[in-house]
Amino acid sequence: MNSYVIDTHSAIKKLEAVGFQPEQAEVVTSLFSSREAELATKNDLKAEISELKADHAELRANNAELRVELKEDIAGIREDISGLREDMSALRSELKADISDLKADISELKGGHAVLQEQIKSVRTDLQEQIKSVRTDLQEQIKSVRTDLQEQIKSIRTQNGVILAVTLAMLAMFVPVFLRSFELI
Repeated sequence: MNSYVIDTHSAIKKLEAVGFQPEQAEVVTSLFSSREAELATKNDLKAEISELKADHAELRANNAELRVELKEDIAGIREDISGLREDMSALRSELKADISDLKADISELKGGHAVLQEQIKSVRTDLQEQIKSVRTDLQEQIKSVRTDLQEQIKSIRTQNGVILAVTLAMLAMFVPVFLRSFELI
């Protein structure tokens, strides 16, 4: 940027003429003069405008390219959508056929369900009868075992009584002999 020079003396006089105090006029003028390096000239502005016009032209060219690419992308997307619609139509047909098959299978299973219920009922009845028979057999066997055990207990008690009597009798015979051998009696 070109330097722009402010006539500070003239600026101070003009500010004092409109009512500024001399100190105020100097401060205002020094503020402007310190910023003069940042001010742009007409030539600076013209150069900047030329650059902006060149950038604008470049952006227009890029925009035109992007439009062409966008149109191509949209055409591709439309083709993809068309293909997807065809695929969805085929899937609908397959799903309808699958649903029809499932309905037939369910209907068949319902018929088989009734047969299974009858079979389960029959098996349940058979099992109940077998359980009743096994229970009766077990009760009879338990009764028989109980009777056998009671008889064996009586027999053992009787045998134990005989053994005890024989043991006592033997002790009665051998204790005096034993004691005499030690001369304790």
